[in-house]
Amino acid sequence: NEEFENGGLAAMLYDLLHAEPLGIDLRRPPRTDALAAQKMRSLKPQEKWWRDVVMDCAFRTEESDGDHPEWETSPLIIGKNDIFDSYRSALGRARGVVPSNTELGMFLRKNVPGLTEHRTTGETGRLRVLTFPPCVELRKAFVEKYGLPEDEWLGAPKPHPATRTTRSPARVSRCYGLP
Repeated sequence: NEEFENGGLAAMLYDLLHAEPLGIDLRRPPRTDALAAQKMRSLKPQEKWWRDVVMDCAFRTEESDGDHPEWETSPLIIGKNDIFDSYRSALGRARGVVPSNTELGMFLRKNVPGLTEHRTTGETGRLRVLTFPPCVELRKAFVEKYGLPEDEWLGAPKPHPATRTTRSPARVSRCYGLP
């Protein structure tokens, strides 16, 4: 109390006002493993589904592993129904989320740079398909959007489907080497 009453508060204010900046922009926190893990834990169900799609280059469903290894470096043309099956399969487990085609379309247009839609003729008639850019580009966009450390996310090898843990915190922890 004695220091406070004898000008201590004014002295501290003077020191703070005349201190050299630390060179840290407090409005932009550093990209750390802990911040990235926190961001991944707080993703909405749709965003978690999209994270898994771009990290694994696969539209997984209950019936199929949905792997598309060529998609890593080449565009992927895939039917809208196949995409929705993967989306519904992933979101079907999320509490309070009812997947819809419209919601999926809006989400993809917002989150997939370079996405194109067209019709093609297949064995069962005319199909609506989407063309996705290579996974490498989609991963970069995901990392940029969520402010993740590039070296961790873009340099990480894809997990083998047999060891993949779907949408669990352990999967995020493995990406960052967290316990």
